[in-house]
Amino acid sequence: MIALALAVSAVAADPVGWPSYRAGMGRAGYSNQALSFSATETWRHDMPAPSPAWTTPARRSYWQQLEGILPRVTGDWANHPVADESRVWLGSSADDTVRCLDAQTGELLWSFVADGPVRYAPVLAGGRLFFGSDDGSVYCVQAGTGRLVWRERLGPRDWRIPGNGRMISLWPVRTGFVVDAGVVYAAAGLYPSQGVHAVALDASDGSTVWRQKLNVSPQGYLLASQTMLFVPTGRGNPVGLDRKTGRLAKTFGGAGGTFAVLLEDELFA
Repeated sequence: MIALALAVSAVAADPVGWPSYRAGMGRAGYSNQALSFSATETWRHDMPAPSPAWTTPARRSYWQQLEGILPRVTGDWANHPVADESRVWLGSSADDTVRCLDAQTGELLWSFVADGPVRYAPVLAGGRLFFGSDDGSVYCVQAGTGRLVWRERLGPRDWRIPGNGRMISLWPVRTGFVVDAGVVYAAAGLYPSQGVHAVALDASDGSTVWRQKLNVSPQGYLLASQTMLFVPTGRGNPVGLDRKTGRLAKTFGGAGGTFAVLLEDELFA
């Protein structure tokens, strides 16, 4: 995998940058910045190719009565970057590492190694970087230095199982986070029969704001409105949780998938 930087002329109407996957907690994928092309490559940074959790789909879904299934759990097929005006951050599912690069030169400024694959883009908020790993933990590090601020294990125990050729937590973190108003929203676990949890953590110290069991398999980037937290569930259908309590508030029909966009409180998945 190669991280590229393109030189463009930009009017920085939005100084926040690109702090999370597809720019914000609605995953709309746009910015207020105005770009003027043409673009030229200014640097490149080589990284190991991603190691996705699910590389091919099942041949069919008997439960959903679907034939010729297209891949739906594709959120970790690329190492998606986040950035501010001076730095770029990326996680890796191949070597378990989060990297910070100089946005002007591509120079590696620091790296942080987790205890398992980092499958989803980190979130930049308040000078800190938040991300999860297949080791079952939520990490908070200083964005400028990579120094660990806190780490919170989401599963009830540090139990490991074989997964994708690795030893991973029985409750891996396979969601991208929402960080808003001092709260980190995350989820962990794959199999409801073995325990799946959605959690809200205090961004300052990782303490629990609320924790709720789910009967779905959270996989994909979480989304949020002012009142709801939306959880993609891989090939299953997304669910909506109350942001204040974590209780189930809404269910959806359809064929599911990890990709979703929230526009004016309407979820498209």
